Order: sequence, then C-alpha cells, then structure tokens
Amino acid sequence: MGIRGATPLMLALLGAVLAVGAAAPEQLHTVKGRLLFPVGMLQPAPSTIQVLLLLEDGSRRQTFATSNSSFAFQRVPEGRHTLEPSCVGYMFPSLRVDVLPGGDIRTAYAEFPEQALPPPLLIRAAQIDYFDKVVPFNLMGFLKSPMGMLAAFMLFAVVVMPMLKVDPEEMEEYKKEQQQELLKKERAVKAAAEAARLGAPVGATGGGVRQRKK
Repeated sequence: MGIRGATPLMLALLGAVLAVGAAAPEQLHTVKGRLLFPVGMLQPAPSTIQVLLLLEDGSRRQTFATSNSSFAFQRVPEGRHTLEPSCVGYMFPSLRVDVLPGGDIRTAYAEFPEQALPPPLLIRAAQIDYFDKVVPFNLMGFLKSPMGMLAAFMLFAVVVMPMLKVDPEEMEEYKKEQQQELLKKERAVKAAAEAARLGAPVGATGGGVRQRKK
C-alpha cells in the first residue's frame, strides 16, 4: 500500500524536474570582432564588408561591418562555428569559433586550428592584386640578354661599320706597301740561305754574298 502510494508522488517529482529542465533557456552568447585593413589603403564602405557565420547545425547568419570595420553576432548558441569575412579586393582567413559553456569563446584559423587567436578578435585583410605589377625597363639587363646582344651587334653592323670603311686608294696603297715588305723579307731569307750554303757572311748593305779570296 505504501509503495503504491509513493509511485504517483515520484512520478510527479520526476515530471517536475523534466519540466524545469525543458523550460531552462538555451545559453546564447555574442561573437564579435574587428577587421583590420592595410595601412595607407582607402577604407572600404561598410556596406561592402560582409561577415558570414556558419553555425554548427548548418544554418547561417550574415551581417555587415560598421563604420570602424567591427561586427557582432548576437544570440549565438554553443558549439563549433565558422566565421568568413569577405570584401571586394581583399582576402580574409576563415576562422573557427568555439563557443564553450559559460560564455568562453575561442577562435583559431580554420586551416590551422592549433594557431589560436588571442582576444579581442582582430582579423587582418590582405589586398588582392588583380593585375601584375609593371616592371621598369632595365637597359643593362636587356643588353646582357641574348636578344640584347644580338640587337647591339646588328646596330654596330648597320651604323658603325659603314663609318669605318677605308678609302679604296688608301687600301690599294696599303696593299702595295705590304707586298713590298713581304718581298724584302723573302729576299733577306734567300740571301741568308745562300750565305749559309756557301759559308760566307751576308753583306751589310746589299745582302749579297762575298766570296772568299783564295
């Protein structure tokens, strides 16, 4: 009889505990941070800075940055989420946001979870270069290249070599002088050979051979 009387009481207490647990509100927190753009660059308009929060349950939330490039997501449930900022002309890293019980929020790079980010959350932007930077022309580098050397040789052949052209009369006179010098050398060689054959010294003036007196 006592057991039967206690059973409804225990069921009532259990139902009350379950009702209190079900009525307990979910712990919600705030995820906030700020985007840092390169120094000296024009600050983008806040309406072009979008921040996306991908929740662990698959849903997503979206917000835009304020005038000082800060953002905030209210009523974020506990769990592991992903934060993805975006802006035209800039690139941001994807972040992993862990919202822990008690309101503790930890952030790290999504690709490198071991690299935790200290609070407050500051996300640096990198500018995207859509066009290659124009390299200034380097004359010395061009002349040292094969194409530069070929161009310099062609310029020398077309411009400089015609200026160095010798007069035909001077060239003919130069050839005659060279021929005379060559004949003199041939005569001297023949005289020396004849003198060596006869055993007589070569004359100082004519290069002829003097015969010995018997």
